[in-house]
Amino acid sequence: MHAARLVVVFFLILAVLVAYNPGAREDVAETWENIRPGVVEFMDSFYAAVRDVINGNDSDDQIDETPVPSPGVNFQRIVTMNSGVSS
Repeated sequence: MHAARLVVVFFLILAVLVAYNPGAREDVAETWENIRPGVVEFMDSFYAAVRDVINGNDSDDQIDETPVPSPGVNFQRIVTMNSGVSS
């Protein structure tokens, strides 16, 4: 817990220094422009990994794609729904 507080205090001090020093602000902006593509790529891959963990593996789905006809069911009928409200 103390290490987390130390990191937060460090970043706050760094933010104050950057905010009040125009030279440091330019350096930070230049550094950000240099590392921005890497950060965006990392965040994209991280998001994809988290999404895959949440959604799971598609091969585990046990869905029978061929419906079994039962009496009174017409599988030739297509039903669509509008998600918007028509006015």
